[in-house]
Amino acid sequence: MKTTHFLILSFFLSLFVFCCTPVHAQIYRTPKYTQLKKAPNIHIKKPVLLKPDLIVVDQINNYRQNGRRYVAVRVKNIGNVQTATHRVELRTSWRIDYEHWTTVERFTNFRVPGLAPNAQYTIRYCIPDHEIHTNEGFGSNSVSLRFFTDRPNQISELSESNNIRTFYVPVLRD
Repeated sequence: MKTTHFLILSFFLSLFVFCCTPVHAQIYRTPKYTQLKKAPNIHIKKPVLLKPDLIVVDQINNYRQNGRRYVAVRVKNIGNVQTATHRVELRTSWRIDYEHWTTVERFTNFRVPGLAPNAQYTIRYCIPDHEIHTNEGFGSNSVSLRFFTDRPNQISELSESNNIRTFYVPVLRD
């Protein structure tokens, strides 16, 4: 009998505590986290990527020697690591006749040795004036010299978007 009274009493006591306790005390709340403010004097540095970056810098000069016309360009490594030996491809193109869409293209490859950071290499190219002819008034007035550094994309670079550079030289008329 004592056990029954004890159970009934404990049931009413727990019912009383449950009913009299405020609702907000019965619900478990998850703590609210606020984002910490950044300290004003802390500077976060971006990581430095250690990669080469090949570009054709500029056309040094357009000159004549022994009755031939030459152009010289510089290839430079603007990255922060030495490059491996690579190729520079040159596409020489001109239009003979705009009416018939006749374009002539010649491809030439140059081997460039490994370049240290900020090192340069000069490429000298003889313009094939003996092959270049256009129909006057209907053909192009200039020859396009488009240089592609790291043509097969074998070297992982900082930027692959700066690998093409185009120069124009006039077509010589007889």
